[in-house]
Amino acid sequence: MSIPYLRLPVAHRALQVGVLRRKGLAEPRGRRTVAAMNTTGWIILIVVIVLVIVAIIVIAATAGRRRKQEADRRRANELRADASRDELAAREREATSARAAADAQQAEVKAERLRREADERERAAAAARDEQAAKLGHADKVDPDVRTDRNGNRIDDARGARIDGDRPDDAAGPRH
Repeated sequence: MSIPYLRLPVAHRALQVGVLRRKGLAEPRGRRTVAAMNTTGWIILIVVIVLVIVAIIVIAATAGRRRKQEADRRRANELRADASRDELAAREREATSARAAADAQQAEVKAERLRREADERERAAAAARDEQAAKLGHADKVDPDVRTDRNGNRIDDARGARIDGDRPDDAAGPRH
């Protein structure tokens, strides 16, 4: 019987395994285990697993950092927009404050002008009263029927009270 060419290496191998089994150097058929792997294989497997774990950790950390950076960028943009709105509101408040200060200053100027006008009118009224009183006093001096005291004020015949209602100069306070 002839063995085809392609089957020869398999058959040769089978013969080798059979010989090794008979000598006790090979494992029984179908009982190959992971324990049969040599030390170099285990070291390579552990290194590959560690590298995979490290790569997963690096990828996860990088992705987390990128997400955090993106969230920080969004937050910074929101803060800038808020600051821009706040700056606009602050400028509006400053303008309103400046307008209020200008209005207050204008009101102070107007009040000062009104005070000066009031003082001038009061002085004019006081001068008119003094002039009127002087004219009445002069008329009383000229009229022989009117009795006056030594200050030139009219007095009543029966009681000695003044008729004109003016207070004597010594009792009068300062005039405005």
